Parts: sequence; C-alpha cells; structure tokens
Amino acid sequence: MPLASTLALGSTGLLAGSGTLSDAVFLALVGVAVVFCALALTWAAVTAVTRLLAAPADDTGPPVAAAGDRPPPAGESIDPRIVAVLTAAATVAVGAPIRLRCVRRFHRDPNSAWMAHGRVLVHSSHRFQKRYA
Repeated sequence: MPLASTLALGSTGLLAGSGTLSDAVFLALVGVAVVFCALALTWAAVTAVTRLLAAPADDTGPPVAAAGDRPPPAGESIDPRIVAVLTAAATVAVGAPIRLRCVRRFHRDPNSAWMAHGRVLVHSSHRFQKRYA
C-alpha cells in the first residue's frame, strides 16, 4: 500500500479525503506561513506601540541644577551641590535628562496626627508575650 493512501486512511482521519501526500505538505506549509504572518503582525504592533509610548519629551535639554524659579524661604536655603547631586541621581534613575523644578526640605513634626497614628499602627502590630516569673 502506498504511503499516501496509508496516511489518507490513517486512524486520525485528518487526511481523509485529501488523497495525496503533496496536499498534506501544502496544507502544512500554508499553516506555517499563516502563523509566521500573524507573528510578524503582532511583532510590528508591539514595536509600534512601544515606540509611541517611549517617545522622548519635548524638553530634552541638558539637566539644570536649579531648585526652581522661586527662591527658597528664609532660613531654608539648600546647597546647590545637594541639588546637583539630586539631579544627577534622578537622571541616572530615570535614564533620561531631567530638570528638578522644586526641592524642599521635609520637616518632621513630632506632634503630627499622621505620624502618631502610624506609630500606633506599628506598635500595635507587635505581639508581646506575657512572661510569668
């Protein structure tokens, strides 16, 4: 019995009715071509979306080590070297030139309600075991 008729009469019935091995090979090649075309279209769509989302901003000038247009309040001047270090660190972290627009000091108020509540949450999360003597 020839190979083509053996495949056509196979138990799976996939090639029943095609009759020849060349038809089966043609069908397989068309299927592979369709899959590769779909992959190529998917790759093109992903590349296009990635390039659209990663478009550079209009402000791509060199980083400026300035704390903003407004002068800091009296008694709160920040050393320009600190601003330069912050700008350099942010540029490295982001991977693109950036401009710091405002640098402010953070003052901790020990009487702040938010801080007090945070301390309560942290301390209440600890489980203390009673020790009996």
